[in-house]
Amino acid sequence: MRKSLANGRGLQGGAKIKISESKAFTGKRDPKVIDNFLWQVEQYFNASKLTSEEAKVSTTSMFLAEDVVLWWRRTSGEQGDEAPVETWEDFKRELRRHFFPEDVDYQARKELHALRQKGTIREYVQAFTSLMLCIPRMSDEDRLSSFLAGLKPWAETELRRREVKSLDAAIATAEKLTEYERKSEDNAAWPSKDNSYNS
Repeated sequence: MRKSLANGRGLQGGAKIKISESKAFTGKRDPKVIDNFLWQVEQYFNASKLTSEEAKVSTTSMFLAEDVVLWWRRTSGEQGDEAPVETWEDFKRELRRHFFPEDVDYQARKELHALRQKGTIREYVQAFTSLMLCIPRMSDEDRLSSFLAGLKPWAETELRRREVKSLDAAIATAEKLTEYERKSEDNAAWPSKDNSYNS
């Protein structure tokens, strides 16, 4: 579904723009899916100039599907001790409370500890950064150390030789090693006393 707006500001001739509505949230217990859903809904609010708290909650309920609809029907109709969900902040809090996996940080850290580069550097970077999205609290030093520890020995050695000081610098430098990566597989580069550096 798309919504057309014609406000003309900054557009030639008052041209219409189309705003994509958020995809329905089906209750997948994945922190990235939940955070992306909430972010997309907020972008929709901004583009649609929706400011009323009641309208935000009501509109978001139309982007729910499957089990989440049942959850919302029960939540919005509840009477008793629980405070009613009246604001967007209330809605986000309750949605996360019911669908956000409680042990996501622990599981992500466990996977990160076991993560090792088996394929290309780009594949490793993608897997690493995906896990990082699930670990909001980790020091910059620990992030860098974890990234280096999971690389193949020859790549870790090269990044340490270049004295990278941050995770961003390490990722940027690692992604530039693609050409050397191919050579290392042919044992034509990265000579080392330790044969494992060519693995």
